[in-house]
Amino acid sequence: MIAISLQPLLISIQEASKILNIPLCEMYDLVKSEDFPAIKIGRKWRIIVSRLEQWAVSRLEERPNNIGTPLAPVRKRLGGNRR
Repeated sequence: MIAISLQPLLISIQEASKILNIPLCEMYDLVKSEDFPAIKIGRKWRIIVSRLEQWAVSRLEERPNNIGTPLAPVRKRLGGNRR
């Protein structure tokens, strides 16, 4: 028998924004970066759930001094702080 997971494979930008606890405008910037686990399906972006946590952990490992601000390197690369 094959086990079927009830967890979705993909989530919306809005859902990922809530999970990461960051503003929606920052999520739109993140999905455009090469290393963020997102794909575009038609006109909508979807986040790959299985790789989202891996991505967040890798951000913390790259910059251990930024604990509490794990997206600081991404903000810098995308052109500064926008809130």
